[in-house]
Amino acid sequence: MTQHVIKLKKKYIVSGYLTESGSGKHLMGVSVYVPELKLGSTTNDYGFFSLTLPEGNHEVIISYIGYGNEKRKTKLSPLR
Repeated sequence: MTQHVIKLKKKYIVSGYLTESGSGKHLMGVSVYVPELKLGSTTNDYGFFSLTLPEGNHEVIISYIGYGNEKRKTKLSPLR
């Protein structure tokens, strides 16, 4: 008998609202991108975005015309 064990990475939903820091106004059309996965999303009319990412360390780039880019690092792992 031959057995194969495959460890599957868990997936996580990363979501939130992006707002302008001064006014608190929701920002529509902001790009949220994970380069190493070539995966991204844009915020909707309410500033909301959602991405499904695998377990692990990721760099997220947030960009919006007129505001520049911001890089954030995140580590997705099970709670222990």
